[in-house]
Amino acid sequence: MAAKKKNKARKPKTAQTPREKLIALLEKPKYDFNGLCNELNVPPKGLNIMLVDLAKINVVVEQDKDGKYFIQVIDLNKPEDLIFDHKLKSGTIHRVGLVSDTHLCSHNQQLTHLRDFYQRCADAGVQRIYHSGDIFAGDGKVYRGQEYEIFIAGFDSALEYGVEHYPAQPGIKTYFITGNHDLAWYQRGGADIGHALAESRRDMIYLGQAGAYVNLTDEVKMYLHHPMGGKSYALSYKLQKFIENLTPEARPKILAAGHLHSMLYIDYLDVKAFMVPCFESQNTFLKRLGLHPVVGGWILELEVAGSFIPTIRMDDITYSEPLEQDWG
Repeated sequence: MAAKKKNKARKPKTAQTPREKLIALLEKPKYDFNGLCNELNVPPKGLNIMLVDLAKINVVVEQDKDGKYFIQVIDLNKPEDLIFDHKLKSGTIHRVGLVSDTHLCSHNQQLTHLRDFYQRCADAGVQRIYHSGDIFAGDGKVYRGQEYEIFIAGFDSALEYGVEHYPAQPGIKTYFITGNHDLAWYQRGGADIGHALAESRRDMIYLGQAGAYVNLTDEVKMYLHHPMGGKSYALSYKLQKFIENLTPEARPKILAAGHLHSMLYIDYLDVKAFMVPCFESQNTFLKRLGLHPVVGGWILELEVAGSFIPTIRMDDITYSEPLEQDWG
């Protein structure tokens, strides 16, 4: 007589937490904001709180061109350059803004002009602005005498100022890397102000230190770069050498480089390279070097077709009259 098979006891399914359910819903760009509220049975305020909680564990919520939400997980502990996927549609027009070296907390910061640039981006239909590093001026020890040219030096106070005063334009998200000024606190005490800023501002997405790739589409990538050192005799030299030193596989279609407080565009080795200006007027350090910064940013309109950018329209927005004590 055949032995009876024992029925294995089924383990009861563990109910998903609200966070787990939200993450599951965001695995693919399927729901808009109202759709997520309906699926989770929460009001808009409750969903906003849940999205903030996700940001605290480095889960970034993005939107595709159709307004559908999805998640992009960023591991800030990776030593290599981070790659951020936008999943934008090929064959369409994309408008983006480029800024760099805003140097918040510097006596020479140009906050009013920065706010005006963000408004111009909004008016142009820009939804994404990329920042090539140095959101903050640093800890007052980046160069000799800097402590006399900033009005906030401490990490916590600078962070609080940045959270409150960096432009928050409805409909626009800022994707940023940190530069040498931002990383002054990190190098001396291990505190990454980029990470802390992104935790407090849902509209600001931290991509990493000094450089990061952004996949605009599956085939078109951009690289945000914050180099070191000063200007060369020929303004384009640093951009050209950087591109030459990249392997063909690593070369982006678009390069946005900050740090040099200058403005330039070159098309070199199939890389559309932008030197992104700043939002800090001439300080004493630059006066000693005889250098005059360009204050402003770029607004780009890109047509993406497969792995190519057939057309690109660029508007260089500059501000020739620096403002004094532009702190509030």
